[in-house]
Amino acid sequence: MPLPGGRYVRITLHDNGEGIPGEIVHNIFDPYFTTKQLGNGLGLAVAYSVIKKHGGHIAVESKFGEGTVFIILLPASADQLVGGEKIGGKNKLNKETEVLGQGKILIMDDEPMIRNTAFEMLSHSGYEAITAGDGEEALELYDKAMKSGTPFDAVILDITVVGGMGGEETMKRLLEMDPGVLALVSSGYASDPLMAEYRRYGFKAAVPKPYYMETLLGTLKTELYKA
Repeated sequence: MPLPGGRYVRITLHDNGEGIPGEIVHNIFDPYFTTKQLGNGLGLAVAYSVIKKHGGHIAVESKFGEGTVFIILLPASADQLVGGEKIGGKNKLNKETEVLGQGKILIMDDEPMIRNTAFEMLSHSGYEAITAGDGEEALELYDKAMKSGTPFDAVILDITVVGGMGGEETMKRLLEMDPGVLALVSSGYASDPLMAEYRRYGFKAAVPKPYYMETLLGTLKTELYKA
């Protein structure tokens, strides 16, 4: 493992499925690499990014026809937790010390794992999060919320939706429905023109994928504060 010396927590995941062919096993962590008819191939890329962000490493061993093993190493902390407070450091885990967000947020993304990740991040931070798998569903939820008198405070829209309405068209429709909509655009393609010129399309900010909690929450809080 390409890691510095030290103590690590090792997690091993083993299946007895078909395995991964040797000619593609080294590509499985690449963003948007997939062998499936449907899907964007972001799942393992997100897992790799999150683990690396925490100072760890993920490796794979596979034999076609026999199964696959994923090995994850994460740095082990020497600190002890007592009553929700980290001894030897300044971080506290008590609920009352957390700075929670407020607001009703709509997340539109066609990748279930990414959608659920954003949902968990926002819910854990105090937001009321609701998800949609494509633009049509997002528009229905937004319209319903407006008519019920409980509108969304912000919307996060993925640019590319396989087989459905993506972020650009959804934003056009949202602006017709609500000219004051506060929307953030999201994509795994950092070079996408819409990410660079988001204001031209009516968005307030751009959030890259995979999501990092501090980036997503920081951008959202900044825009909600401005509003």
